[in-house]
Amino acid sequence: MNADSVAHTFTVDVLGDRGTPQHFSVTVPGPGTVLANIPAGDYGNLYLIVGTESLRNDYSWIGFASSTDNLTGDGWVAIASANFDPSELDDIGQ
Repeated sequence: MNADSVAHTFTVDVLGDRGTPQHFSVTVPGPGTVLANIPAGDYGNLYLIVGTESLRNDYSWIGFASSTDNLTGDGWVAIASANFDPSELDDIGQ
């Protein structure tokens, strides 16, 4: 979610214990939200790294990643943001 008034492009590196690292970019309009899938693959334990351009502090954004275990149905969510207090993030998705 891009809280700025103009679009920003976020770069993401997808790394895992298995598989080939992948890299992709997503442009999010301002203000706006885009849901993007990571490239298909068996990554094992998964790590997402947001590129340094996306980590500037002169505009606000919120990002999340979610994963579901196809065998057990267990799910995980991780959240990241710029310029939001942790208490403000507690209300997201409620």
